[in-house]
Amino acid sequence: MVKPGDFYVSIVDLFAILLPGAVAAALLLAAVGNDIPGEIISLPDSTFGLWVAFIIAAYLIGHVIFLLGSFLDGRFESLRKWRLEQGAISAVDNDQLYFAVQILKNKIFDDELTPAPLNNFQWVKSVLVQEKPNAIAEVNRLEADSKFFRSLSVISFLSIFLIGFNTNDLIGIILIVITIMCFLRYYERRLKSNTLAYLHLLTFYRLNGLTNLQM
Repeated sequence: MVKPGDFYVSIVDLFAILLPGAVAAALLLAAVGNDIPGEIISLPDSTFGLWVAFIIAAYLIGHVIFLLGSFLDGRFESLRKWRLEQGAISAVDNDQLYFAVQILKNKIFDDELTPAPLNNFQWVKSVLVQEKPNAIAEVNRLEADSKFFRSLSVISFLSIFLIGFNTNDLIGIILIVITIMCFLRYYERRLKSNTLAYLHLLTFYRLNGLTNLQM
């Protein structure tokens, strides 16, 4: 039987890799497509072949963008810590949920022979995959959104230098604004996916899903 979580794994791949890769491939094609020597890249003659080549290129470029975007995860944590220091953290920033999950995780992995996972979010997801497929489907949907906008942040940032200021300053400024908006959307979606995952796990625990523990 297919679980909802199985479907959303492919959605994560689509939003995190293929769609951003397609955007980047289209921008590259528009910028340098006519300047690529035929002896370097020989494009298919048929429309179908061109689409296949485009999808393959989008998939490969999407993986590169995904790798570059992973460095933004560190900026996410830095921004949260900075907001905490400035007193700007609100209830939606999930600090109470985060520390509650941390306590629960430490109680489960109290055996020195079984080291605790370093990442709370990944541990929570692993529990939800096994116990609550409907819940992990919701989390994966939000995570797919966050990774999509993370990749768009990378694309728009690189476009500032490759396209923006090489044409005119107005386009460069617009791309800067788009980069900021994409990053803020990534931040909001990632925060919401983490919060929802923590909430599902703690609710599952309180409903005796983890009966061998006492908070």
